[in-house]
Parts: sequence; C-alpha cells; structure tokens
Amino acid sequence: MLRPRVGTAVLPAAGTGRSPRRLSMRMARPRGRLPTPPGTRYRGADGEEYEPETNVAPGAAGSKVILWARGSAFMATQSADFLWFLGLFLSQQTLAGAPRAFGNEGGNYFPAALDGWVRTYASLVGIYGAENVVVAGDSAGAGLTLATLLDALCHLDTPLPAPAGMLLFSPFCDISDDSFDPAKAPARLAFHAKEGGLQKYGGSDYLPFPGYRYPCVAYGSAAQRRTSLASPGRASKEELDALLRSGVKILLNFGGMELLQSQQRHLAAELAAAACRVKGTGSFDHFVIRGGTHDLPVLGLPLIQNTAFCAANQPRDSPVCEAWFRALKWLADDLGWDASGMSALEDWAPTSPASLGVRARAEGSCSKWSTDWEDY
Repeated sequence: MLRPRVGTAVLPAAGTGRSPRRLSMRMARPRGRLPTPPGTRYRGADGEEYEPETNVAPGAAGSKVILWARGSAFMATQSADFLWFLGLFLSQQTLAGAPRAFGNEGGNYFPAALDGWVRTYASLVGIYGAENVVVAGDSAGAGLTLATLLDALCHLDTPLPAPAGMLLFSPFCDISDDSFDPAKAPARLAFHAKEGGLQKYGGSDYLPFPGYRYPCVAYGSAAQRRTSLASPGRASKEELDALLRSGVKILLNFGGMELLQSQQRHLAAELAAAACRVKGTGSFDHFVIRGGTHDLPVLGLPLIQNTAFCAANQPRDSPVCEAWFRALKWLADDLGWDASGMSALEDWAPTSPASLGVRARAEGSCSKWSTDWEDY
C-alpha cells in the first residue's frame, strides 16, 4: 500500500483567525486498494523500488482523481450516501472519484475540517501529481473546496501546487454575520419559500430562511467566519489573483432561484474580475441553471439514476443532466481529459439549453462577462 508523502507547513496567524502552528501533512493509510497512476513506484522492505500492481495505464480510470466535498450545511454528511458519485465518474471510463464526508461530525469544525481537507489534497498531489487532480464540491463542500485552495496557495509557508481544475456546484461560501442581513443578501428574501406561501410554489428555493443562520454559527466564531478561510466568498483581491495566477481552471454553477444567490453572484463577479486582471493560464467559466434551486444537479441526479425519476427517458431536456454535461465537457475541453469514454457528452447533450453560460479568461477578452443578472 502506498503511503502519502510526509511534510509540514506553518500556518501564519495574520488574517486567518488561526494561531501559528504546524500543519502535519501525514495522512492516514487509505482504505482498500486504490488505483495508482502510471509510473508510480514504492520502496519495498529490501530497499528496492517496485511498481505496484494497482498501476493503471495513462488515461485509464484511476490515472486522474476528483476530490469531491459533500457539504450538508457544514454539519453532517456520510460519504457512503453519495457513492453514486463514483458510479457517475467511473461510468465515464476516464475518471476516478474520491468523495469525502465534510468531517464535522462530533464537533470537528473550523479550522479542523479545513486542515483535514488540505492534508487530503496534499496527499493526492503527492500520489497523482497536481496536473491529474481536480478539486470539487457542492453547497458547503464547494465553500470548503475553495477555502482549501486559498489556504494551500496563499496561507502556507510553502504553497502547494495548484490542481488542474476546480469545480463548484451551488457554493455556500459566506457564513459571516453579514450574510444573515437581508439588506446585504437580497436573494434570501427574493427566493425564500415561505415568503408568499403557495403563491411562490415553483418559484423559490427550498432552503429555510430562518434556519440558515444555525449551521453558520455552529461552524466557528464570528471572527473566524469573517475570514476567507471560513467564508471564501470574502476572499481578497490578492487571494483571488493568486488563485488565477496559479493556472487553475475554474467552473462554477448555481441555480437561478437559490436562496444563496447573492453570495454566489458576488463570488462569480470577483472570480471573473480576477481572471481579467491576471495574465496567465488560469480561467473562469460560469453558468446559471434557469429556475434551478440549491444544489439541483447533485440532488437531482441520483433520483434520475436510481429511480428513473423525471428525465430518465429524456435526459437531453433535463437541466440536471445539462449541468453534468457541461461539467464533463469542461473536463474534456478545458482540462484535456480523455473524452472517448464520456458517453454523457453524447447522451446528455441538451436539445434546448436551459442555462446561460458566460466566460472570462485570463488570456483572452473579458467582454463576454456580464453582471446584468436580469439575463437569468
């Protein structure tokens, strides 16, 4: 069994809400027999190097990895409940998925959850190589994913290399007290399900407005939640510039009726601005699912896969399938992942796109970016 590399990094106190200490990069031994990328070697007890039998061919499933963070409101989740992620990725023949629970069960909150994620990311980079790693997440997990890269690139004394890409679905990225204020987050009232009762049925989100604050407060103190490592939607211009300068390619999507849409719009606009400022290989792409509620692609797909619910027979007309089609196409077109086994690129190609995509690239024109949210 391969052991991840061991290293240390010093976390500075300034601006992070965390005391100076060392973050050990030692990881627990992975469970089971994980596929290992081409060229992997290990040193045996006799001191000789060997090639493990788990090595896969270049481009085969297991040569690249997606680290997916399931959010569940910063409180509780079980990665076993989302093993269908593995089914989705492996069914496309070129991908290996590594879904993880958020890690907050038993009081393991900020910064422990973030530290654990940075360790996991460092381990995967050591095993697969940064160019073969994509970090991804949905809801609170998308917030944690963004915070992980900000930490890894901006707040460690020795920055970690950037991954090939970052995929964010419906990011829950601002849990500061400011995010509770309807004046600063108007989408919370605009798409609150109970505001207007049945008259808003089908025109609002399902997230509860009154209960929004509780998981935020439970995650960390008010001071901690104002930092970019707990609320990455509040990242500074310098942090976002460093993120895009690293060369990472970013894809963001959210629904047009999300309760969290104010913070998601703000994050999209700030990432687009950073992509326009920075001259490099990083890029930012974004699309909105018309009429979509929070985390619709993640919540909707298992219903389609497991119960033939809704668009099972007509996936080309499903906004859920369209969102995954766009994500897989981004992996193929922007990250260069082998698309020969991605059957969804043919089966799920939308007949009438329900989303509006916009793009801002670090090396190209930013004229296509629009902050006119009435477009959606």
